[in-house]
Amino acid sequence: IIDKILARRKEIQAERLSQAVLSEAANDSHHHENDNIHNDNHPPSIPYYYSFEYFPPKTEPGLDNLLTRIDRMSRRLDPLFVSITWGANGSTLSCTLALAGHAQRYACVDVLLHLSCTGMTREQIAEVLDMARKSGVHNILALRGDPPPGKKGWEFGDVSGGACDRA
Repeated sequence: IIDKILARRKEIQAERLSQAVLSEAANDSHHHENDNIHNDNHPPSIPYYYSFEYFPPKTEPGLDNLLTRIDRMSRRLDPLFVSITWGANGSTLSCTLALAGHAQRYACVDVLLHLSCTGMTREQIAEVLDMARKSGVHNILALRGDPPPGKKGWEFGDVSGGACDRA
């Protein structure tokens, strides 16, 4: 995603340089008294980036609709990336990975996978990371999750989601 931001910044800089050269050439050809006054009718373009966040649907028709929507929105609107959320305790594991893989492979858009590690063991986390890699997803936002049950905040040594073997 960082590489994509840097590439877009270079494109914008090149576009601005091109516009400045054209504007300067136009000014040189018109020898006016006020040559040193820069009159640009177009405000400088401000680089902005946006993404879309998708939640795994609960039904097969919902999945079909969302896959079509991801394709269409990615093609027409060219987001910097799309994020695919993760259900509590991995409840949407297969659907989340299917959506992420589809967006990465077929919609040709970078994916940020939300990975909520609540209640997961190290082995489960490693397995999910391996599945994401095999799906072509390399951008992952790993979330620790909620504090253990019965606590309002985190303390040193606490484990997310109860007693599980996690980092």
